[in-house]
Amino acid sequence: MLRSVVNGMMAFGFAENNLLERGMEKSASNLGASKNRDIWGIHAKVHLFEMAGRANEGKSFVKEMEKRWAGSQLHQHIAWHQVSPNQSITEFHKRIMEIGIGV
Repeated sequence: MLRSVVNGMMAFGFAENNLLERGMEKSASNLGASKNRDIWGIHAKVHLFEMAGRANEGKSFVKEMEKRWAGSQLHQHIAWHQVSPNQSITEFHKRIMEIGIGV
């Protein structure tokens, strides 16, 4: 379990340092090894999608993995990734309420 968390955090670190290819590789191996159970790996992959200009893929991935991250320590943060910055404030607020974060 600890190895999975560390590898997920490493993938996120690669993302934050604009090492997108290394981050995707680390995230893929981490999620494969954890059977898509590692929250940090999911979080890293979402950031990597966004930073690579693939936000729609990231949103789809977040939705696909929702049962894995719902209720986790990163629940609220990962849920924010489902909200598009291009939405109107009304759409944004509606989506926030749908995913249960509240404003």
